Amino acid sequence: MAFLFTMTYGASIVDCEISSVALHDLHGSKGTRPDERETQFRRLRDAVERLASYAFEQQGRRQRERLRIFSKHVKAL
Repeated sequence: MAFLFTMTYGASIVDCEISSVALHDLHGSKGTRPDERETQFRRLRDAVERLASYAFEQQGRRQRERLRIFSKHVKAL
């Protein structure tokens, strides 16, 4: 499962998603129910956006390609 969100890069909007496992890794716990995912994302939004920005700069992005964040990205920081 993944949570979809957008971020901006200059004047462009970047479609992103973060896996539920990556959110758990950022939060430091497991077991968030799917209906609580948005609340969890909001609590972690600053960290998720920093991670997305870092991943974007490291990976680059082809036009129209969604930026995907997985657990391995969280652990790499």
